[in-house]
Formats: sequence, structure tokens, C-alpha cells
Amino acid sequence: QALLPPAHRQLPAAAMATSALTGQSPSLVEALGMRDAPVGCEDPHDYFIYKPKAGQADFRGWLGTACWRHCQYLKHIIYPWLAVTVFAAAWTAALEGQFQNSFKSWASSDGGLSVKTWYSLGGMVIGFLLTFRLNRAATRFYEARTQCGALIMRCRDLSGQAAIFLAHDPAMRDEVCRWVIALPVATRNYLRSEVGAPERELRGVLPPDEAALLARAARQPLLCLDRMRRATLAGARSNSGDGGAIASMNMRSMEESICGLCQSFGALERINNTPLPIAYVTQLRSMLTVYLMLVPVSFGSTWGWATIPAASLLSLALLGVEAAAVECERPFGRAKNHLPLDLFCQVVYDDVAQNLGLAASAPDARERA
Repeated sequence: QALLPPAHRQLPAAAMATSALTGQSPSLVEALGMRDAPVGCEDPHDYFIYKPKAGQADFRGWLGTACWRHCQYLKHIIYPWLAVTVFAAAWTAALEGQFQNSFKSWASSDGGLSVKTWYSLGGMVIGFLLTFRLNRAATRFYEARTQCGALIMRCRDLSGQAAIFLAHDPAMRDEVCRWVIALPVATRNYLRSEVGAPERELRGVLPPDEAALLARAARQPLLCLDRMRRATLAGARSNSGDGGAIASMNMRSMEESICGLCQSFGALERINNTPLPIAYVTQLRSMLTVYLMLVPVSFGSTWGWATIPAASLLSLALLGVEAAAVECERPFGRAKNHLPLDLFCQVVYDDVAQNLGLAASAPDARERA
């Protein structure tokens, strides 16, 4: 019961006691109270969210985010970074060794000066390419977060509508809400190209046979949406107390929420399946590699042995921007910088539990009971 909102933890306990006396199967709000583990967290995602402290100097937080322990994304650039560093070391060793006079005379000639000039001009091009790359990745990241927020909001709407509009048919009300809880879990599994473990993650929410059916579905979110529509239609057909006009308006409202859920899922699918065009990525990485290789060629005769750490740090900085873009453009995995999809599943679970609890504790609900 600890998973239910504090204001509604007593309701499932009372309902479960009633179910034990009557011998009937527990309703969904009772089943939610029986869960002893977070929903959709069979293999929790270790994410990191930094929120600066408002109204004061957050030096400790700033220092913590500057540490390299949050930069696992740099694994994407380890090989090009090593290549640039090794090339800088080899060029500097040759420059300071037996070819010292030849290299230094070349560096002071027209050829060496032209390389430095082109290197300076190339910096502007690289800066533009990296800025565009990072901007596109940030746009995709925040669009993904926006669509996740829209998915959560529409799950709240639909569960609230089901709790009120389908109060006359508890079976169909619970059916809609079960699949509302299952939808974020199914969406997370689809975005990560995983089957997941619906039998364990949704224990108490979906019956074992339906959880197994969800695990076998090629696109799990579509199954959830289909079951919501079927339950909504069945609930509208069984509504004999409100009249056809009201029942049809209620169904139309719930269908709009289901369509909104489908739109949010489609937007997340589009972000996940449409990376930046390979032509742009190839152009950026090729130009960036050439630019970094020219660091020891352009400045080795002036900096000497300091060229090696300088080239290494510069390549780490510029390649790190590319690595950060790669990490954030599809933020649905398990990296620390990715969206906390497991947390979103739990948020929807809590919201549905609260909506059902509010509906069950309303005065008109007690009168019907």
C-alpha cells in the first residue's frame, strides 16, 4: 500500500477486508494497494538529474556536475581521441628529434604558414557544425521530454474520465485503467527494443494471461491502446442510466484522450527511429578529425612537447561535444543522461491509483455502493 498516495492508502485496506469477507475478486483499486514493488521497475534505470538550488550559491552542486563520473558518454570518442593523441605524440617526437631542423624550417616557410591560416579558418567551420549538432540533439531531447509529459498528462485524463464516466460499469472502468498503467511500461519497452517482464512488472495490474499477451505483442503500446478502446466502447454500450447523448459524449471524450496517447507514442517513436542524417554526421566527423590532426602540424614547432597535452585536451573538448550529442539525441536507454522512463511509469501508476481512490471515496460512489 505504500505505493498509493497517502490520502488513499486506507481505502484499499478496507476494500480488501470487504473482499476477504465476501469471497469476491478484488477490484483494481484493491489490487493496486496489494502491490509491494514499484510498477515497471524490474531492472531500474540509474539516471542522474541535476536541479540547481534556487536563491543561493550552489557551489557543491556545480562542482559535482563538473566531475568526470557523469561523463560516461565519452566512451563514444575513446578511439578517435586516442588516435589524435598518438598522432600528436608521434609528430612532436619527430619534430623534436632528428627531423627537428627540417620541420622547423618547413613551419616557418610559406607552406607552414598557409596550414596555420587554413587551420584558423577551419575553426569557424567546425564551430558552426558542432553548434548545429548540439542544438539538434538538445531539441530532440527536450521534445522527447515534452512528449513523455504529454503521455503522462493524457494518462491522467483518461484514467480520471474512466473513473467517472464508467462508474456504472466497474469492470470496464478497471479494464481501461489497467491498460493505462500498462501503456508507459509498454512504450518504454518498445523504445528500448526490449520485451520486458510484464508478468512481474505489472503483477496485480494485468492478469497473467494478458501480461503474457503483452509480452508477445510486436508493438506493445498498440495492444494497450486497442484494449482501452474496446473497454471504452463496452462501457459506453452498458451505460443505460445517462442516456445515449451523454454516453456518446463521454465516449467521444475518452476516444480523444486515447488518440492523444497514440500521438504521443508516435512522436516518441519518430524521435527514436529518426537520427540525424548520416551525410551531416559523416561531414562533421571527417572535418573534425582533420581539424584535430592539424593541431600538432600547425603549432608543434612553437609549443614543443606541450603540443601533446594541448592536442589531447582540445580533442577531448571538441569530440566531447559530439559524444554528448550522440548520447542525448535518443534519450530512451539506460544511460545516466537519458530520460527516467521507469520513474514515468511509476508516476502514471500513482496517478491512476489516486483517480480511482477519489472516485471510490466520492459521496455518490458510496451511495451507489
